[in-house]
Amino acid sequence: MLQDEAFVRWVLEACQEVRRAAEGEHILNVFWDDVNVLVATRELDHRYLRVDVNENKLLMWYVGVYDVWATHFRRRAGREPFDRASLRKYLHDEPYFAGEANRHLDGPQRWCCAVDLAKTDLGSILEIGESLLDAEAARAAEHASRETGSAAPML
Repeated sequence: MLQDEAFVRWVLEACQEVRRAAEGEHILNVFWDDVNVLVATRELDHRYLRVDVNENKLLMWYVGVYDVWATHFRRRAGREPFDRASLRKYLHDEPYFAGEANRHLDGPQRWCCAVDLAKTDLGSILEIGESLLDAEAARAAEHASRETGSAAPML
């Protein structure tokens, strides 16, 4: 009888762990899918996220991104977003999480989470990285165009 009770407790604990893991995966999928949309609509940009091409990492000012995402989530879902601390904990538990540090995005240093792009196959994260690189290339081209355009001789 004692072995049966221990087995039942073990099964319950295992099921709870599977449920917690699935919940965390779901929360992160919703978060990354929404962040991808917010990048595509330019509600999130280089002030919040940047790809460090030398390290192949997506840098994210988590506090800023979370605030924009939470507003978007309330509008879209009509309910309160996932808790900031819980979402951050799930993020830290992912194999692609590469730490936190102060980093420059576009202006002052921000406390950023780093995502190792080589360690994820999550389509939303990879698309975010590609979109940011495309936007940065477009900004650089526009800047170069203005620089050369202003130095061009008048005819």
